[in-house]
Amino acid sequence: MEPRRVLEAVAAEFGITVDELVGRRRTARVALARHTAALLLREQLGLQVTEVGRVLGGRHHATASNSIERAYSRRLDRPTYRARLEDLADRLHRSPAA
Repeated sequence: MEPRRVLEAVAAEFGITVDELVGRRRTARVALARHTAALLLREQLGLQVTEVGRVLGGRHHATASNSIERAYSRRLDRPTYRARLEDLADRLHRSPAA
């Protein structure tokens, strides 16, 4: 699976564009989508944290690591977010490769 598929799926899920996802905006919705993408890129594709940062618009590895940690913590604390992540991961695995 290509990182672009993860970005496209997350952007669609959160109602934003891929450009917003990898861009500079830090609104709550964009930030949550970016954290989600970071976690999925790390867990589903096995990307290194530095690569996650690169895919998400050239962000520093510490920023990518923080995003992954935030999404991980949110997943533990919020069942609805956990279900949303699981649904996204399932859809990514079911959809044909582009």
